[in-house]
This record gives sequence, C-alpha cells and structure tokens, in this order.
Amino acid sequence: MDLIFANEKVFPNNTQISIAIIENGVARFYGIKRMNDSIRNIENKNFKIGSISKVFTSTLLAGFVIENELGLDENSNQYLKFQFKGNQEIKCRELANHTSGLLRLPTNLNLNFGQSRQPPEKYD
Repeated sequence: MDLIFANEKVFPNNTQISIAIIENGVARFYGIKRMNDSIRNIENKNFKIGSISKVFTSTLLAGFVIENELGLDENSNQYLKFQFKGNQEIKCRELANHTSGLLRLPTNLNLNFGQSRQPPEKYD
C-alpha cells in the first residue's frame, strides 16, 4: 500500500485501484480512488477485470510452455471437465491466439433478461 500511495501523484483523477489478497482461502479487499488530487480509501471489491484476464491467461500459458509442463499443440480437452459440442478438439495454441472457432458468448445465453448491464454474470 505504501508503494501505491507514494506514487499516486501520477494517477489522473477518478483512477481506481482494486487489490485482492487471498491468503489461506480468505480474501481481503483494498480499494483506493484518486479524487480532487487526493487518494481516498473506497469500497470497490465488486469489479470486473474484463480483457486484462486474457493477459493473465496468456502469461500463465507461456510459463507452462517454458517449463515444459504443457505444449501449445496439445489438445486443451484433456484439462477440461467437459466435452465440446461434437467432441471438437481444440489445441492450447488455438485458445491462446483466438483461432479455436469458439463463439464469444454461449448460444443459449439470454441477453434480454433483468436489468443487469453484464448479463453473463447471471449465467449458470
């Protein structure tokens, strides 16, 4: 936290930072927001990480490949607890470079329910 506060001067106003620390299965959340040229603690643990998760996923995949724990041309199916429709086999490389042919959203997702701005959060 000291590092964040020490460098907060470069954050533009309305910048928020959310930090989750998970230790022994217990999550602690910390949030700050720069407002009117000062930093305030805020409650912002309900956030969406969005597309940055793609960076985390590809970084983990690269680590597994470098450590020879997984190959890019291996079928991803062996690591999943479900089968793709038609028993389609998808290589890890295809998932990583978005050439798997998987749709962005499930075909059975109803996008017209409720008032949610993020319909997939209610998807089971």
